[in-house]
Amino acid sequence: MSNGKISGIDGALGFCSERLKHHQMRSQLHFMLSLAALSFGGMVIYYSYGVGPDAASTSSTLTLSAFCVVAFGVLMALHRYHLTEISKYEHYKLAFARLNIAQSFDERAIDQIISSLTVDAFNVKSGASNNGSVQSPLPGYPTSDLSALLVGKLLDNAKASGSTANKPNQQGK
Repeated sequence: MSNGKISGIDGALGFCSERLKHHQMRSQLHFMLSLAALSFGGMVIYYSYGVGPDAASTSSTLTLSAFCVVAFGVLMALHRYHLTEISKYEHYKLAFARLNIAQSFDERAIDQIISSLTVDAFNVKSGASNNGSVQSPLPGYPTSDLSALLVGKLLDNAKASGSTANKPNQQGK
């Protein structure tokens, strides 16, 4: 694979494993750096306002704190990008494994089995499904489920109030 070409299903599985490992390492790095930026920003705010406030350093403290918040946001966005890539390459590994299984069947195998293994093997669902409700990012965790429920209710209320505000007043029937 050093020449950039992939030959066969085993080569494709190896490539997916390499990319998966790369994205996992980068994701962990960005997550740790984002936590460090957030911790540094918290320490700056605590020592500037909590221990002994100094009027001369207020603007520089706010600037440094804002920089830490922006750095945290950028690093978390990179972390989420790598998580999306991890999900994609995991899906590709499973698709290549399905193709490998389908390849092992002989010509007398039922076409239904082979087609069920190969149809839509590489279709990756990208982005959030917009079915009107907010999905929990960590299903099964109570705080994640509760926050997803609350955000969903807030969005539903915002949509409802937005749709009633756009309707004309019909009082003179």
